[in-house]
Amino acid sequence: IGLVSRMKILHLGTDEKFINAARKSYEIAFPDQNYFLILGAEDKSSLKNISFEDGLSTLSQKNCFKADRKEQIEDLIRESKVLVFHGLGPMHRAVFETYPEISNKIFVWSVYGIEVYGLYKVKKSTFAPKTFFKFLFWPFLKEAVNDFLGRNRDQTASMKILKQADYVSILYQEEVDLYRKYELIKKEAKRIAFTYYPADFIIERDAPFVDGKNILLGNSASYSNNHLDAFHHLKKQNLDEIGQVICPLNYGDLQYAKLIAQEGKTVLGDQFDPLLDFMALKDYQRLLQSCSIALMYHYRQQAVGNVLNLIYLGAKVYLSKKNSLYWFLKRIGIKVFSIEEDLVASNASAFAPLSESEMKDNRSKILKEISLDQVVKELKTNLSQHL
Repeated sequence: IGLVSRMKILHLGTDEKFINAARKSYEIAFPDQNYFLILGAEDKSSLKNISFEDGLSTLSQKNCFKADRKEQIEDLIRESKVLVFHGLGPMHRAVFETYPEISNKIFVWSVYGIEVYGLYKVKKSTFAPKTFFKFLFWPFLKEAVNDFLGRNRDQTASMKILKQADYVSILYQEEVDLYRKYELIKKEAKRIAFTYYPADFIIERDAPFVDGKNILLGNSASYSNNHLDAFHHLKKQNLDEIGQVICPLNYGDLQYAKLIAQEGKTVLGDQFDPLLDFMALKDYQRLLQSCSIALMYHYRQQAVGNVLNLIYLGAKVYLSKKNSLYWFLKRIGIKVFSIEEDLVASNASAFAPLSESEMKDNRSKILKEISLDQVVKELKTNLSQHL
């Protein structure tokens, strides 16, 4: 295999857009030392979300147990110094369980989120009451029975793998503290302050600040947005001075999107504007410019890139105090607001936009704390010693 002699970091991922961003950061930190193994892909031409640039190679295969591939994968694992799992799904588990020599490598778990919040022991704490009882009560009851009977074998296998990670690669410590609380990682596991989307990748440096009266509600058609609870929370507020409540539902569960679109109209009337169709990025960015308020009713870390972008644009962002992202942003000095304490009927300025000085201060902190330079520095500081 051409690059194996130079490769020191072996990345295992699937055809997800996050890989493009990871390649940029890792290549800046460790030029020509990265090899990306894309699980579940026929070949490069079958990739929908990943675009490989010149200077990097990839081994793509359909099935990690395929006879003519197994020896190649063994070579890659044997030659690597560091193994990076981007997320943790069925194909990652299959590789881990098939090649025991992985346990001799420095193992970096680069967090996607679903591998944590898909676990029963964690997932049950991510939904607000109305959302839970409307959509999730019976599925959770079934899962509780399966968990009691020891039938959640895939989840057990995932937790076993997470326990072996030497590094947890995620932006902020507050989220790692949550993993320790649920005993998902070993005590000696270290954090690499890594994000797939540093400010340099998601932010237009000279973008104007928001200028409009609209509210952005949520980021996708997923249960963890807790839309129903957000609707009834908003209904208690004075909405006379705002424009539209814009709700992105064009990504995720389409059936759920239709139900939420109907419920939003019922609760909020004509002020509710569900986005159900695809929008070009430029059009979406223009829409964000009209939203001086953003309400993200996630109990879990989610849509981190979106939230950082909104803060950079000058939006007044409301997050739940149950969301670890809220506490991270507070810690680094970002002016962010709590749904539980600040978005209340008694707060007459709940929908007042940030002042220009507050917008500028938030923007400068985003650029300082979540820059590409910081991400590269973190990678080098933690992994150089192993290469």
